Amino acid sequence: MTSPELIAALAGVALVFYFFWPTPKSKLKPKQKRPKSQPKKRSGLPRNPIVLDGSNVMFWGGDPSAKTLNHVIGHITQKDFSPIVIFDASAGYRLSDRFMTEGDFARLTSLPEKQILVVNKGVVADAVILDFASEHNLRIVTNDRYRDWSGSFPIVREKGRLLRGDFKQGNVRLNGL
Repeated sequence: MTSPELIAALAGVALVFYFFWPTPKSKLKPKQKRPKSQPKKRSGLPRNPIVLDGSNVMFWGGDPSAKTLNHVIGHITQKDFSPIVIFDASAGYRLSDRFMTEGDFARLTSLPEKQILVVNKGVVADAVILDFASEHNLRIVTNDRYRDWSGSFPIVREKGRLLRGDFKQGNVRLNGL
């Protein structure tokens, strides 16, 4: 197994634990009691998931922008999809000159923290995105063609798997969604 494949496999395992591990009761604040109709464990992926390459999408309007990112997330959400946004470790520096955690991006985007992942420094986000999308048979919102990864991840060659778009004059255009 080559180094990028090993990194992708490890990142994929981490994502599976992240989404399927039950939320411990100790993490709930006293005022946040679960309604009786809600299951006690977090039940995997959100409804109608789609992967969003956050580090790529924030550049759709030119310079990296939280506004662009939020408009694309809003557009996807209005289409009844639940975005799982994955960022490079350096994404926060591009937006606010500092490292940003999943919690920081959750506040910035108004998405639940469990739907955001900031990969660790030194981990290639592309490999994590492709591994996660492959494992769960999900589409990816990005303008990246992932050509360097086509040998390891055949999904990049599948028609309709990568959804390209742009953000111009306040409008999101997303092909194939």
